[in-house]
Amino acid sequence: MVWILLYMVWILLYMVWTSAYGVDTSVYGVDTSAYGVDTSVYGVDTSVYGVDTSVYGVDTSVYGVDTSVYGVDTSVYGVDTSVYGVDTSVYGVDTSVYGVDTSVYGVDTSVYVLDSSVYGVDTSVYGMDTSVNCVDTSAYGVDTSVYGVDTSVYGVDTSAYGVDTSAYGVDTSVYGVDTSVYVLDSSAYGVDTSVYGVDTSVYGVDNCV
Repeated sequence: MVWILLYMVWILLYMVWTSAYGVDTSVYGVDTSAYGVDTSVYGVDTSVYGVDTSVYGVDTSVYGVDTSVYGVDTSVYGVDTSVYGVDTSVYGVDTSVYGVDTSVYGVDTSVYVLDSSVYGVDTSVYGMDTSVNCVDTSAYGVDTSVYGVDTSVYGVDTSAYGVDTSAYGVDTSVYGVDTSVYVLDSSAYGVDTSVYGVDTSVYGVDNCV
């Protein structure tokens, strides 16, 4: 008789332990309530180590890992988009690439799943990656690279109409016109010394008559 009474008391204690406000929060006999709050969603345990990882009744845990940051769901389509506890998703789109946050100030700087940010600065222009070998080739938000080669000199765009007008890292364009002939600088002291695309300068002196 004593064993029966003890068994009934144990059942009552178990029901109280696994219930939150009279609702059964246990899943397969495991308590899924955290601090008296039901953390299970549709009968699935969404708590991780006794911490509620559900947000507004939606499971934000992925494979038993809490993907919510400060109570905000950072998972996108069931994939964890948080990096070191920081939300890397922007408007529900994952801006992390291989676990690295490619967003800058909440703007996605990844282009076709490649990181176009350099040292935390967005090097993409209108969604196109303007960085070359991890160096920013954009000048004032304009892409100064031509076919993946940096045509800017000291952060100034030396390309004219999408053609590289720099010769060996020196700007050979004059007022936005290409003065180089076959990749040689035909300008003398910033003046175009070429005639119809032929270099008329001799040793950097204008020989045009």
